[in-house]
Amino acid sequence: MENKELKGRFTDEITGIEYTLQGDYYMPNITIPKARRIGNIGKYGRLKLDYVKKYQIPEYTECY
Repeated sequence: MENKELKGRFTDEITGIEYTLQGDYYMPNITIPKARRIGNIGKYGRLKLDYVKKYQIPEYTECY
């Protein structure tokens, strides 16, 4: 097996997505635009968010 030096960052030429090395895996550098993050989610949105934070931790960390 070859010993390859892993790059800290690289950009996929086909998709144009930039990846960062975290441990043994490359994670894509993807963020939600700021315009989408700002807003009032309302009473029921906050209740749902609190529920997801407490009881559905994998879904919370993946989506929010």
